[in-house]
Amino acid sequence: MVARYILMGVALSIIIIILGILAIPSTDDFSPDNPLYNGLQSFVLKYSVTEIVVQDLNSIGPRSLVFIIGPDKGFTSEEIETIRSYLARGGAIFLADDYGSGRDILDRLGTGISFYRGVLRDPIFMYRNSYLPRVEIQFDGERYRLYMNYGTAINISRNADGECLGRSSAFSYLELLSEEPGNVKRLEGPLCIFYRLYIGGGILYVLSDPSVFINSMFDLGESKTFIEKLTSPYRPYIVIDKWQISSYTALRSNVVSMLSLLADSIYRYALLSIGIILTYILIIHKKYRGANNQGCRDAGDKVIQELVEKHPDWDKELLRKLLGRRCR
Repeated sequence: MVARYILMGVALSIIIIILGILAIPSTDDFSPDNPLYNGLQSFVLKYSVTEIVVQDLNSIGPRSLVFIIGPDKGFTSEEIETIRSYLARGGAIFLADDYGSGRDILDRLGTGISFYRGVLRDPIFMYRNSYLPRVEIQFDGERYRLYMNYGTAINISRNADGECLGRSSAFSYLELLSEEPGNVKRLEGPLCIFYRLYIGGGILYVLSDPSVFINSMFDLGESKTFIEKLTSPYRPYIVIDKWQISSYTALRSNVVSMLSLLADSIYRYALLSIGIILTYILIIHKKYRGANNQGCRDAGDKVIQELVEKHPDWDKELLRKLLGRRCR
């Protein structure tokens, strides 16, 4: 009896923990599962973006657009070659970054461009403050106005062989970061924020702010219209293995992967059977057991009454306690 209750308690605890993990989303920056202000859930769901890792670029087709948003983990030589090979096959990559490891891709692919170490500001054309400047992108014959969020600008060298498609306003400026306290330098606008290069047979798009895609910025300006235009000829993917993730996000990802694997395997029937058995134990069996216990107590009261009538000196309360042990 005790062992059965222990097993039921363990099973219930596991189920509650799993349901809790599924109910509580990740809160990591740029997480596709994060519905909060800093996540990418709105973007991923709206455009049915498929999650991949860098090595998956070897197996996807050329009519694909791969988003690399806000990476903060370095790229190995093998991963850079994978990216180069994917571009050579005619694939497209959209790199959105500011101060992360996206510069590794630009440097090692020999693009001739980089991200400035500074924050773009605009005191005139902005959303709520100068750190949320409005920028304009000219793409495929259309003009799109987007809002950035503590982004930067693109530094274009003389040997860069591409085209700037988006700029900040003439009133904007870049507040360059400096290691010397109080020594703030400015670079006056307009400044390039969106650049396109042709590498091999593919295309590399570079945007100097990953925050354009987060939930809190996604509805501002014409971000949705621009992204829809950009992704329309492609099947969209997003690289998910270049972010530093929290322990909870890693645990949640493993649990979801395990459940997905079980749901697609023959073990799903065993899990269904276990669920039915637990439901019976917790609901149906408990209900009928409670009814039987009540019947036992009712019958016992009748027996006690008969005994007390025959033996008036017997203790009625003691008889009830003895009966209660049998009716558990």
